[in-house]
Amino acid sequence: MMNRTSNFTERINEFIFMKLQEFKDGCKGNGLTTNEINKMHSIMAILGFYGVSDEYILSKIIDDIDNGTVSVANKYQMNEVVMILRFLKKQSTHLPQIEFKKITSKEERFWNMIKEVDLSRMNDQEKEEYCVEYINGFGFRNIREWIKKIKTPYYSYAFSVIQYILVKTNHYDNIYEILYIFNTPEKVQHDTFISLFEELFVTIRTQCHLDSFIKIIGLCVDTPKYFSGKQIVLINEIYDTCHKVKGVVNSNETETSLFDENILMEVKERAQQRYDEMKRNQEIENKIKEEQRRKKSLEDTKRKRSHSRHSTETQLKSLYLEDTSERNKKENYYHRLSSRKYEEEKKKVFSLDDLPGFGTNELRVFDEKKGSKETTQNKEVSGSLLPESSEDEMFDIKDMKHHQNISILLKRPKEGIKYIQEAIEIGGIQSYSYENQMKELMIEFETPQDLQMFLRTRIIGGTNCKTF
Repeated sequence: MMNRTSNFTERINEFIFMKLQEFKDGCKGNGLTTNEINKMHSIMAILGFYGVSDEYILSKIIDDIDNGTVSVANKYQMNEVVMILRFLKKQSTHLPQIEFKKITSKEERFWNMIKEVDLSRMNDQEKEEYCVEYINGFGFRNIREWIKKIKTPYYSYAFSVIQYILVKTNHYDNIYEILYIFNTPEKVQHDTFISLFEELFVTIRTQCHLDSFIKIIGLCVDTPKYFSGKQIVLINEIYDTCHKVKGVVNSNETETSLFDENILMEVKERAQQRYDEMKRNQEIENKIKEEQRRKKSLEDTKRKRSHSRHSTETQLKSLYLEDTSERNKKENYYHRLSSRKYEEEKKKVFSLDDLPGFGTNELRVFDEKKGSKETTQNKEVSGSLLPESSEDEMFDIKDMKHHQNISILLKRPKEGIKYIQEAIEIGGIQSYSYENQMKELMIEFETPQDLQMFLRTRIIGGTNCKTF
């Protein structure tokens, strides 16, 4: 038995030395190429699978790799070299400090040479091409071939490489965007992690393989930003399927896989059904939210209009009082001037300044018989209107020669509120006045077009009115 074990160990060591020699022969000073890097992968696969811990072997590997690893021909494969050096460092923690420090320094130097790339500066085509190059720069291009070698160290090594790529701490923060673009190809057709998982799923034969696969799938479940929503549903379905058989699998390798193509098809069908159901529920939820937003918007609009209408009515009501006693109670309404006597009813004309947002509160009083004008200003917001003549605010009748007027006979003074509100909403209103005795409301518009727009409204239909 000892001789058999010894012979096996010797064969392993011979294989390692052979790959090391091939590696050194390929290092010509122009930087590591894919060929030399693949030799390094072969060595790491053997070390990890057989658990090689011999100090002489490991020290020899570290020395040769340290001397041969000076630069990398393809900048994207810089990550691949760092990954291999980290695998080697993990395998060499028991070595003397000088050897361990040698590999640690080399790994740190190459890691510091890798710079983060700003994807926002690229167009969609450039982004996808970069993401493919970046992930392939970790040896992803080799994984499909390694998976096919089920009974060799390369199969287990494939799990190690996949897990390394999916661990976010092995990258810069933009790894989320990189892996999402990589896994949802549009411009460049290539293998994704989803296609890789499907292939691995139907090759699992041992409990060790299953545990490694569940660990990898678990990383994806914990970092859903790597994938699309539909892919995450499939990953969760694969994860649940694997957990159902965990612990009941024979530890020895079998000739057949735990899951075949039929089981994979069933898993994908269940995932599709779950995704479709989630999509339908999301659509219903979105419709409900949209309806809630629409109702809230309508309520806000009605509330604003109601507030605006109430505010306008409150101020306009002061213009329409039906008798003298009510006017005396309110203090802020028409005031009959005791110093002047008119032979006919006085006409009181208010400018738009009386309404909020149109300027100062001003009451213009016209004496139609004498053609004179007096101006009174609101001295107090809630008080009476006191007369105060001013020659500096003479009304220029010439400015009104192009204005258009409408005269509306009212049954009750308060009916005038709705006409004035409608005229204000249309725009172009210059002034309005109310003749108390005749119950006549006159509205003055700036242009004939403004008057015509007012006449077309429903509110004016059937009204006793005339224009001039």
